Amino acid sequence: YGYRIQARDHDWQAGGSLQTGFGTYLVDVAKAQGQEAIYQATASGGIGTIGGFTFPSRTITDSFGVVKVADYPGVRVLQDNQPVARTGTNGYAVLTGLRPYQDNPLRIEPTDLPLDANIGSLSVDTTPYYRSGVLVDFPVTRVRAGTLHVVLDDGSDLPSGALARFAGAQQEFPVALHGEAYLEGFEPQNTIEISW
Repeated sequence: YGYRIQARDHDWQAGGSLQTGFGTYLVDVAKAQGQEAIYQATASGGIGTIGGFTFPSRTITDSFGVVKVADYPGVRVLQDNQPVARTGTNGYAVLTGLRPYQDNPLRIEPTDLPLDANIGSLSVDTTPYYRSGVLVDFPVTRVRAGTLHVVLDDGSDLPSGALARFAGAQQEFPVALHGEAYLEGFEPQNTIEISW
């Protein structure tokens, strides 16, 4: 936000401005030569849409980007190692002022992600066209994981080296010592197949 005040003799002017992530707002008042005060208010901003996500923003005059970090809110987004945005409640963040036809290195802050996040990459380079938008979907997913201790009918532990997988899935998880297995991808109800 900002303000300005100017006075001379019986003439005066005053104004204020506020810039948010959604626009710029200006209010001005002036009185000169004994006339009645003149009031003026302006607002400017933008509305964009990309990848099915519609958003309000500051005025968009150059290239822009929308960053998606799964559905995690409050994740800091950095451009050229400078914090420029934070994801909202839906996991999206809007970046205005990307450099067209140049690499724009973007990074997310890993300490803002919870423990159930599976992180494919923390940084992405994007090169938008002039006055166009780009959707940057970071390879981050929410994972439900757990460790199981499997005991056979005779009371012995499942042998190490066995393979466990969710029914119908291709990914296999090895069983460690003492019949323990770490699996990722749990649903509310699961059927686990084990082979050795």
